[in-house]
Amino acid sequence: MVRNQILIIVPHGICGGDVSNHGCDFAALSCAEKLVDVLHEHVKEHIVTIIVPGQSEMRFDCRRGRFRPDGGYEGCDLNRFQSRKGNPLVYRQRIKSFLDMNKDELLVVLDIHSFPEEDLYGVVDGNVAHITLLDDEQHKSSDRGFEIYSRELRDMLVERNIGVNLFQGIKNDIMDECKNDYKLPAILLEFNEMFIISNSRRLNPYWIGLLEVIMITIGDWILRGNIREEGEGNV
Repeated sequence: MVRNQILIIVPHGICGGDVSNHGCDFAALSCAEKLVDVLHEHVKEHIVTIIVPGQSEMRFDCRRGRFRPDGGYEGCDLNRFQSRKGNPLVYRQRIKSFLDMNKDELLVVLDIHSFPEEDLYGVVDGNVAHITLLDDEQHKSSDRGFEIYSRELRDMLVERNIGVNLFQGIKNDIMDECKNDYKLPAILLEFNEMFIISNSRRLNPYWIGLLEVIMITIGDWILRGNIREEGEGNV
């Protein structure tokens, strides 16, 4: 069976009413939606699905098992283990249902985030990076015949003059779930919020060309993976 599906998730892409404390990833949703468009054009033989949390899912408090009336990102980090539990309509349950139904066709899961331009999290060699990748080689899935590493994507981006930072040490439960429960490769991508206009979460036309280069490179990186049919060797 050919694995031709790509899942894009945006767990921190929806903001509550108060964004003064940067309680969401301002550029994540805009970048994820743009990535969907680019991949539809660039990897035409693949099916791209995006799953975005709703406002009610952002209000669910994992620790208390109920919805917070005031909303807010603080109620539940949808990238942590606690968010697997609780109301069956919450975001992680929707992701799990999709994985259950499509695990045999899924090729890779892309977990999209963003970081403030001035955040040192995105600094590489003294310069602010355009994109940061979660560097965790334990998430390779060689048993599925498709080995992808953040370092491979980093090298491809650097070849195209993109500033890239590899960030180590974050515990990402969605990636863990994909790897451990479904044997699926997953990678976390953090886009610099320079790509949006202030906090409007609209893409900045000035940087759109550079952003498209990054996203086309992600498509090329996916196409370089060892996609195989069940029972066949790598091609």
